[in-house]
Amino acid sequence: MEKVHSPGEMFLNLFKIPELRKKALFTLAMLAVYRFGSNIPVPGIDTLQFAKIFAEQQQGSWVYGFLGIYNALSAGNLFNFTIFSLGIMPYISAEIIFQLLTKVVPKLEEIQKEGQGGQRKIRMYSRIATIPICILQAIFTINLMTSRPELSATIVLQPEWLFQIIAVITMTAGCYFLIWLGDQITEKGIGNGVSLLIQAGIIASIPQAIIQLMQPMFDSTVDPQASLDAFLSLCALFVMFVAITTGAVVITLARREIVIQH
Repeated sequence: MEKVHSPGEMFLNLFKIPELRKKALFTLAMLAVYRFGSNIPVPGIDTLQFAKIFAEQQQGSWVYGFLGIYNALSAGNLFNFTIFSLGIMPYISAEIIFQLLTKVVPKLEEIQKEGQGGQRKIRMYSRIATIPICILQAIFTINLMTSRPELSATIVLQPEWLFQIIAVITMTAGCYFLIWLGDQITEKGIGNGVSLLIQAGIIASIPQAIIQLMQPMFDSTVDPQASLDAFLSLCALFVMFVAITTGAVVITLARREIVIQH
């Protein structure tokens, strides 16, 4: 019977085999570049002042609460107004659109059936379609996040329309740079580059989310009931995280022995 290795053994083997070690280190280097770029602000804005005022504006606003979901996928880059504010989600959206179009457009369906050449054409079309998605999404995001006078006052590059043009170009270029990083991880790293970038973004936002959740527990001015609610919420989230992760691992590694008589 084939021996089943534990996740720990598989992780250690990743660094024992030279070829896998090289791919793993390359992947970590690309993720480090991603995290470094996530701290580079969009030119023309006072990021510290913007973050301070934006945090105050968030309180009790369902609009910014909705944006918080997207912000989690971009590792906090959206609210920090960095060059990676859009993340890689515009490209994911374009790919989903073309996946759906291949089912309803006969020409695209024929291209998809051409094998690897057809798949490359579909990916090329997806990347071209990413440009208008990035531009529209960047314009919408910039206008929404600077819609109030207090936030608009943090723009140091004048006139404001010049800032918007530079910000749109920068954020679009940032999205395409992430696509390139994902391709490098897929080709030279351990694979699934786009998925790893999304996962890295989510993991990077977890510590900040936990700190915000724990803040009422250590604030003496907060009602004790609110502190208790924050503690129970943190415990519930931890239990859910462990349960979901365990379930995903069990399902992924699950196998059923089938007796074959021949």
